[in-house]
Amino acid sequence: MGDKSMVEPVLDYILDKGYAVASVNYRLANEACFPAQLLDAKAAVRWIKANAPTYGFNREAVAAWGVSAGSTFAALLGTSANVKELEDLSMGNPNESSHVKAVVDIIGPMDLLQMNSQLLQLGYEPIHDTSDSGISKLIGGQPTKFPERCQAINPITYLTTDCPPFYIQHGTADHIVPFLQSVNFTKALIDIIGQEKVMLNLLENVDHFDSEHNSPGNIQKALDFLDRYIKPS
Repeated sequence: MGDKSMVEPVLDYILDKGYAVASVNYRLANEACFPAQLLDAKAAVRWIKANAPTYGFNREAVAAWGVSAGSTFAALLGTSANVKELEDLSMGNPNESSHVKAVVDIIGPMDLLQMNSQLLQLGYEPIHDTSDSGISKLIGGQPTKFPERCQAINPITYLTTDCPPFYIQHGTADHIVPFLQSVNFTKALIDIIGQEKVMLNLLENVDHFDSEHNSPGNIQKALDFLDRYIKPS
């Protein structure tokens, strides 16, 4: 589920800080399996860069920002930029790069095969390996039956020293996407790109899609991080 209009609760705040925002729709899991969603997101980045002069964007300062499932694809924009099989240039603007300069990852699934075991570890009910789960629809089958498909969608699979800086936020009471997803992803990123390029913000006793994620204070923390790498013009 989801629509690009979901950015509206934080849109004005981000705009007021001097950033332009392009909110992207991509094919949902009931429309197409992975990698369709990532192909759409990369096509959107290429379009943004190609049309930057028209809209006054800084084409050299594009960041990806995602929430929940959108965070998986935002993170993949950051980690899979050089993976040719995860890009379809026939979707437009083939001369542009889909590379991004930074990533904001909020409550994102980063290792699909570990989701249920981490929920159990934290005392929550496992929900992601049923045939009708969102993840099963996304990969075209139950995760435990198709581990290679899970591996292909996990941002951690594509980590290299070329990855951009990451700001990561998660609530410790998240009963849908366990916060250990972000903890482990943070550790893996630090090992590859260094501590100075990664920030993890854990929100105590905050659940999935809690309003606290959209509070001005937390949005400002993400923007402060972005300020280091893509200063608003």
